[in-house]
Amino acid sequence: MKKGFGNKINNKGFTLVEVLIAITILLIVSSALLALFANSYRDIEISGIKNKELYKIQDKLEESISLDNASEKKDLIISFPGIEQHIKIPGRIHSEKTEIQGKQIAISVFVPEQ
Repeated sequence: MKKGFGNKINNKGFTLVEVLIAITILLIVSSALLALFANSYRDIEISGIKNKELYKIQDKLEESISLDNASEKKDLIISFPGIEQHIKIPGRIHSEKTEIQGKQIAISVFVPEQ
């Protein structure tokens, strides 16, 4: 601010330094937000790929259960702390394996006998 004649304040606008500082702050904030949006989009895309693969495994398991093939006969044993008697449920285990983004995943489902 400069004082002119008669002690009047002469405000004509921002100085070059103030404009450069404002632009720098704006660039820093906008680059942080851009990185946040880019990472979020990548994570959403990866999640979608994983869900598609899991749906495929679920379809295979449901088909395996309906045809009653590729299963292993097992008993499910449920025990509670402090109680010696166990609950034993006969049934079958259906399993499927797949690879999602380089990681092996195995999903098993226990189906009780009727």
